[in-house]
Amino acid sequence: MNPKTAIVTGAAQGVSAACATRLLQGNTTRMLLIDRDADMMATTAYDLRGQGADVDTIVLDLSDADTLLRDIGAAIGRFERIDTLVNAAGTTARGGLKDTTPDLFDTIFRINVRTPLLVMRIVAPAMRPAGGPPFIATYAASKAALFALGRNTANALKGDRIRVHATTLARRGHRASSATRPRFTVCPNTGARLWVRPSHSRKCSCLPTVRLSQHFPPRTLRR
Repeated sequence: MNPKTAIVTGAAQGVSAACATRLLQGNTTRMLLIDRDADMMATTAYDLRGQGADVDTIVLDLSDADTLLRDIGAAIGRFERIDTLVNAAGTTARGGLKDTTPDLFDTIFRINVRTPLLVMRIVAPAMRPAGGPPFIATYAASKAALFALGRNTANALKGDRIRVHATTLARRGHRASSATRPRFTVCPNTGARLWVRPSHSRKCSCLPTVRLSQHFPPRTLRR
């Protein structure tokens, strides 16, 4: 069995370090570890080398897009192929409707959304030379974030009897729109999730028709 190669981001500790250890047990013996904490990553790399892994490291702040693209791109050139990407670097910073500042919003999305996208953009060609990711990946990710925002805002405001609705508009039959169109809707009265197909609507027991939109009402409210 040919040994495999993996790239692990956020590799200094936690889930990423555990994934690297598990990969080594499954015949992945060549690894590129990436983290901004040089000391802790050195410890992780030392432990993996002690178990027989061939480990390279890059000390890198992944929130710096230019450095990310340059350094990871250069490092990948040293490998014949990449078999696995553990895209686990992220921030656990929190922010709600009342306390999220523009800087906090940008920090969270820069690290938790933009960074994984850029890493995949660099690594994917080394895993699959032909083809590429869907051209609407970034747009679809932004819509998924908007739905998550709607759900969390609905939960935050339900005590004030404020309903929150999020709707995706799509051009009928448009290829890009069809790929991002929601496959389910939620009844605004019962909160029941109804799975639907792009070509038709489904009926709910409490509504004449539930169409292709997603509603995020406070489920404890009854008007």
